[in-house]
Amino acid sequence: MSCEKRHPRLLVVDGADDREGRGLMVLSALSLIARELNGVEVRIVNGDDPVVRTAAEVLGWDWGLSVSIAPHSADATSEIQAASLYVAVVASPAARLAVQRVSANVPAIVAVQFPGAEFDAHALSLHRAAHDTRVLGRVILSALGLPQ
Repeated sequence: MSCEKRHPRLLVVDGADDREGRGLMVLSALSLIARELNGVEVRIVNGDDPVVRTAAEVLGWDWGLSVSIAPHSADATSEIQAASLYVAVVASPAARLAVQRVSANVPAIVAVQFPGAEFDAHALSLHRAAHDTRVLGRVILSALGLPQ
């Protein structure tokens, strides 16, 4: 896959599931909206964790979605720059800032589970989506311009 230009229906997901990342939460949200994701290619960056890989395979098999995991050697920034939408759920404001740096100039949903008081209204509006996979799924569909 060439990452040189933006693909019209490429959803890039941050699959990191660790102290700061909540990749499994994003994959869970995608499973709830899978029927609506026809024609959307899902690409996972930072998906090295075996549990994330298994969840991605199940998502593809169960719902027939086009799901792939970027190789560890892939340039995450290039992968993200090719996306029509980038989605990440993170634990803290510091992680949000790091994710925003690599997703600059790409439509992005970066939901923070534990935002600080200094965050703007948009960041706080995604707070529920950072904890509720159904809400996150609806936010993703809306951002992709797909019916809910």
